[in-house]
Amino acid sequence: MDPTLIITTLVALVGRVLPVVAVPANATLIEEVIQTLVGLVPTLIKEYQDLLPEVQNIIAALRGGPLTQAQQDALDALQAQADAAFEAAAAAKGIAPDPGAAPAVA
Repeated sequence: MDPTLIITTLVALVGRVLPVVAVPANATLIEEVIQTLVGLVPTLIKEYQDLLPEVQNIIAALRGGPLTQAQQDALDALQAQADAAFEAAAAAKGIAPDPGAAPAVA
């Protein structure tokens, strides 16, 4: 996947998430954002790990609104994927995990 497309998509996601956080949630928009993340996260983990913090910020913003159980479950799975990839990348660079960090959501 083209890095420019990934960055553009993430910026678009952030732009779409901001209104969700600022006004009453739109269930359709939340679902679109989650499905976009589900499609992007595996590629980001494999090729573009520097963008994972942006994904984690989007996930955190989405958690601020009312979610269905399926949406919450999807975000939990995405967060777990992102956390595991982040920890694996840190371990590969010889960086020990933060002992004070909250455990990953499973």
